[in-house]
Amino acid sequence: MVYGPDPVANRFDLYTRADLRPGGDGGAGSRAGEFGAGVGGVRGVLVHIHGGHFRAGAPSRESRAMLFDHARRGWAAISATYTLSPTPEAGFPQHLVDIKRLLYWIRVEGPSHGIPADAPIVVAGSSAGAHIAMMTALTANDPRFQPGFEHVDTTLAAAVGLYGYYGRLGSATRDVSDPVRHPASGAPPVAIIHGTLDTYTPVKGSRRLVRHLRAGSPNPVIYAELPGAQHGFDVVCSPRYLAVVDAVARFTDRYA
Repeated sequence: MVYGPDPVANRFDLYTRADLRPGGDGGAGSRAGEFGAGVGGVRGVLVHIHGGHFRAGAPSRESRAMLFDHARRGWAAISATYTLSPTPEAGFPQHLVDIKRLLYWIRVEGPSHGIPADAPIVVAGSSAGAHIAMMTALTANDPRFQPGFEHVDTTLAAAVGLYGYYGRLGSATRDVSDPVRHPASGAPPVAIIHGTLDTYTPVKGSRRLVRHLRAGSPNPVIYAELPGAQHGFDVVCSPRYLAVVDAVARFTDRYA
């Protein structure tokens, strides 16, 4: 499906239970309600943003189990792509604008796909996608990143970061692309998970962001380090990753 002006960059896959889709039978074989989806249908939206150093990647590789688990439990699960670029700083802030535009699409077009206009939205990301997820959480309703749709409320119910890079994107963007340079006072509940043996995006970056959030956010900041885990721990459906899937489900159930 397409959510923006670029039919290649602005794409996403949407996963929902059949009984929660418009025209779904909801009959005797339906499992609606078993996992908490109320009478109103879809209980919330989980958006996942893929990684790939802002220059590669696709919405079909990471966090599949997390997406499918949320869909099974009555959520609308979205795996989205965004504008890629030769370097991270060359693509900033367009990739952030793209994801905010996706939030706009959810609010306006979501109801025709069974998503209530006021459904809580959680944005999660892996690696580079985690950077975008945290920037989305920390810049809600910032007109600099919502050109042409400044009126749209882009506040999140919660945000999740998996093995993310949370620094600035090159010298040209300076502090504006660094999540810790944005006030934490408006941050939603956040969960950050990182492996201690990550050789691509060292765990110290997550620790830095957690300190910033806990110093200024009025909402919960959940942080977990996975002993011995490397980058990309959500690509393979291992027992450790299934534990992460369960933890994220508990987090979104509680705070979204």
